[in-house]
Amino acid sequence: PDVCVWDEIQKLTGRVSTDIRKAIPNANHVSLTATPYLGRKSIADAILGRIIMAGTPALMVERGMIAPAVVKCPAPAEPLKLIRKHARGRCGFVFCHSIARSIEVGEQLASGDVRNAVVTKNTSIEERQRHFASLDAGRLDVVVGVGCFVEALDVARPSFVLFDNAPGSRTKWFQALGR
Repeated sequence: PDVCVWDEIQKLTGRVSTDIRKAIPNANHVSLTATPYLGRKSIADAILGRIIMAGTPALMVERGMIAPAVVKCPAPAEPLKLIRKHARGRCGFVFCHSIARSIEVGEQLASGDVRNAVVTKNTSIEERQRHFASLDAGRLDVVVGVGCFVEALDVARPSFVLFDNAPGSRTKWFQALGR
């Protein structure tokens, strides 16, 4: 091929990717990642070649590439209490660790008059789209899920995220914040 496109490049630095690059040395290799910051982990220039990075999260916020975020890590509490305290009338997302927990959180929020919809792997694409449109139009306050909708989501209005299941790594935090 003339061009070889590598996605999620931060994960493709091992022997297999090196072997593929050696097998097609004349191709132009384009390496992509949606992770705006890789922390201190370096990726060998010999594998990736020249790296162009948009910048740190602070620089990306300054340039309008990602939305500014304030990360608060309160002591564990019920999602309803946290939403009432921190969301202050804004709409957003709650990410849970399981479908069962998502349903439980959705019920808790509904009992506190927080308009919400639960989205899981069992939710049809059409229903997901209706829920996201309702969130964007202000008919819902919260969409609750298991993180199954963090990619390819284009909803402008939400302005908070509650992690009922906090990401386990710095990279995952930045990926979630970027989205």
